[in-house]
Amino acid sequence: MAFLGIGMTAAIAQLALDVGPTTFATSSVNFRTLRELPMPLNVLSLFSGIGAFEWSAKKLGLNILASAEIDEYASSVLSHHYKSPNLGDVRKINGYDLRGDVDVIVGGSPCQNFSQNATAVGASATGLRGRDSQLLMEQIRIAYECEAKVFVWENVLGALTGKGKADLAFIFGLLWECGYSIAYRVLYAPDFGLPQARKRLFVVGFLGRDANGPSRILALNQSHGRIGPTDHPKYRAKPVNEVIGSGVFAFNASRSFNSTMFELCPTLLASKSKKRHESTGANMAIWRNGEFRRIGFREKLRLQGFPDNYFDIPALPDNLNRFKHQMAALSIPVPFCDFVLQGIQREFENSSAA
Repeated sequence: MAFLGIGMTAAIAQLALDVGPTTFATSSVNFRTLRELPMPLNVLSLFSGIGAFEWSAKKLGLNILASAEIDEYASSVLSHHYKSPNLGDVRKINGYDLRGDVDVIVGGSPCQNFSQNATAVGASATGLRGRDSQLLMEQIRIAYECEAKVFVWENVLGALTGKGKADLAFIFGLLWECGYSIAYRVLYAPDFGLPQARKRLFVVGFLGRDANGPSRILALNQSHGRIGPTDHPKYRAKPVNEVIGSGVFAFNASRSFNSTMFELCPTLLASKSKKRHESTGANMAIWRNGEFRRIGFREKLRLQGFPDNYFDIPALPDNLNRFKHQMAALSIPVPFCDFVLQGIQREFENSSAA
C-alpha cells in the first residue's frame, strides 16, 4: 500500500464531528496485536516540547524509546530529565529503522495554523495547508513506516471547526488507510484537576482488528472525570488560588489590573514575543505579598501539571530563561497525557489477561 495518494472512503468523507469519543473502525490487517506486545510499552514522542508525554510515561513506568524536538531550550529540558535520545527534526526520521520497536507513537504537532488565535501567534489559520501544521503528516508517515501499534495526536480545538473539519476528515482518512481504527475526544483541564480553562483534541488510533479499543481508551467515567463539571474528589479541580497561591486577575497594556478574579485561569497561550513575560496571551496577573505581579513560569508549570522544580536545571544555555514562560504555556497538560497513556496501558493489560 503506497502512503502517498491515499484516497478517502465515503464513510470518512461524510464524517459528523462532536466531542466524542467517536469511533471509525477499519478492516483487519496482518500486524502484531496488542496482546503480543512486551511490557513496558515503548513510547516514541514527537514534537516533544518540554516533555509532557515523557513525564507521564516516566511516572507510569513506560519506556521512552526516543523523543524528537528541535528547540534548544526544550531539548535542554528533555536531556536533563530523560535518558532517551532526542531524534531532532521529525522530517529526518526514518520510521523503517524503528520498525518493530515502537508500540505507541505520541505527538502534539504545531498547532498555529489550526489555532483560533493564529494571528496572535504570528501564523495564519490555513489548517493543513500551513507550513507548521503540515508536520502532522510526518507523524502519520513515521507511524506507518514503523508500524506503531497505537497512534496518539493532540491539538487545539480549531481542528474541529471551520476549515479544520475538512482537514480532520482527511487526517482520519489517512489513518484509516494506514490501518488504524480511530476515536477522538475533547479533554477539559478542570475535569482532570487543573483550574485552567484549557480544552484539547485527542485522536487515538489502534492498528487493525479492535475497532472499539480507541473508544475504550478515551472513555471518561467517574474515576477520570467527564466532559463538564465533576464531583469526584480525586479529579475535581482545586480552586486556582490553592494551586498557584493566588487568584488570577486581568492585566492590560496600561499596567492596570482588574479586581475581578477569574474562577478558572484562562487558557495559557504563547506568543512569538521573546520577552519573558509576554507569553500568556491573556495578560494574567496574580496578587502576592500585597501587590500584583505577572503570573510566573512556576505558576504556569503547576497549571499544566508539572512540579515546581521542573525547570531547575544546573547547566542551561545563556538564552534559556526567556523561553520558560513560553514553553510552559505551550505544553500539553500532564494529566491529559496520564489519562491517555493509562488507558493504553490498561487496554494492553486487559488484552494480555484475556
